[in-house]
Amino acid sequence: MNRLSKRLPFYYGWVIVLSAGLSMFVRNAAGSLTIAVFVYPMEADLGWSRTEIAGAASLGGLLSIVGAPVTGWACDKFGVRWVLLVGVFLLGITTISLSWATLLVAFYAAFGFGRLLFTGPIPIGASVVVSRWFVKMRGRANGILFFCHAVGMAVFPYVAFIFIQSRGWQQAWILLGAMVWVFALLPVLIFIRQSPEDVWVCSQMAILLINRMMKSPR
Repeated sequence: MNRLSKRLPFYYGWVIVLSAGLSMFVRNAAGSLTIAVFVYPMEADLGWSRTEIAGAASLGGLLSIVGAPVTGWACDKFGVRWVLLVGVFLLGITTISLSWATLLVAFYAAFGFGRLLFTGPIPIGASVVVSRWFVKMRGRANGILFFCHAVGMAVFPYVAFIFIQSRGWQQAWILLGAMVWVFALLPVLIFIRQSPEDVWVCSQMAILLINRMMKSPR
């Protein structure tokens, strides 16, 4: 890893921080501040009470009691990259599905699962992978990670309000789900690596492959 670090103009760990930070940014699609923007239009259109709508967030909190330990196990078993990738992908699906959740039970299932992703796979996976890439600057790296979450807390409700005013609440959920995928899915897929050793192994395999191709007879 030391050799690879010398070849790069910057430490690859900062790419990890940015990619994981984008997943923390988009997790706010299932944030309590975001759903608050939808309360009035959904209440007026579907006839649900504010208490019924808020109950979906409480359900997500209960699900996270089981989801958090399972997420930790999955990070160790399958790797942080896959946990984050699946988490971001499913968050996009659950957010988009809220546009069709005109039954209260469907809304609870979609938003409750979204809240589970908000509190489990995405923040746990992002924090774990950043901690594996930093030692001396671990606190600073995690600070940047949660700064990205704070930015999302400010941006997503405002963007949701604009979407609702221009497109209606159902189209707004679809657009927010698309934002989740556009901002975070590819960075997590392409750039997230479990540890510095993974980058070193990949670079060595690439070097070996290039050497063999150059030495092979034409």
